[in-house]
Amino acid sequence: DRWAVSVVSTRQNNILNKSGDPQLSLIPLMDFLNHQYGSECIHFNGDREQIECKTMNVVRKDEQIFMFYGKRTNAE
Repeated sequence: DRWAVSVVSTRQNNILNKSGDPQLSLIPLMDFLNHQYGSECIHFNGDREQIECKTMNVVRKDEQIFMFYGKRTNAE
């Protein structure tokens, strides 16, 4: 189904895996974060075996949280 493919392909994040290689991943709740140009903020922590996202700026109460989606075209 085209809808299902579209939903999955627009919600994947490219993160570095344990080996340091880029890997496409679906990460719950990442859809709630809006894009802002900056630096990569998502990585895999091999010691904890978990994906981590660090903010690029200090976030105060009631402020929006952004993440850098990476260098992607609109089609991606």
